[in-house]
Amino acid sequence: MDTAVSPNVSAALNLTADFFLAFGSDLFVFGTLCVLVLLYAMTYGRDRLVPLAAALYTGLVVMAYFPYESMFGGSAYMEAGAYMGIVCIGTAAYSGLSSWLPSSAGSFVKTALFSGVLALFFVAIAIHLFPGLYSWSPATLALFSEELLFWWLLAPLAGALAFSR
Repeated sequence: MDTAVSPNVSAALNLTADFFLAFGSDLFVFGTLCVLVLLYAMTYGRDRLVPLAAALYTGLVVMAYFPYESMFGGSAYMEAGAYMGIVCIGTAAYSGLSSWLPSSAGSFVKTALFSGVLALFFVAIAIHLFPGLYSWSPATLALFSEELLFWWLLAPLAGALAFSR
């Protein structure tokens, strides 16, 4: 029995610190997206979040089956820019279609929660459509894994149902 071998505490602490730092940077990305969506809702009205969600779905389908990917030269930033362009056009189109719906002055909490759901949905899209865009932590990749993608696709629909009334 070798009594001179000590446990490697430093490696365990480094691994733990790396986990929390990486997850913290991912949390910063999510927080920034959440604030941007919330500012959009506060600027243009809470009733514009549902057209934004519809445009995110439309952009997801269009980019998943886009036949001219060679046009982007393999750049994840170009693909993300094209996706954002599709989302902007879709949001404008869906906002025009939903103009006949009555607008409601809902609570700030409901708007913030729905903004958070949309930000999480956007992160799920970014992870699956543009894997080279950002280096996500293993914890975030596990949270948005292929097995859970179905539930992340349903989250904005449930959020729209719960928070848009």
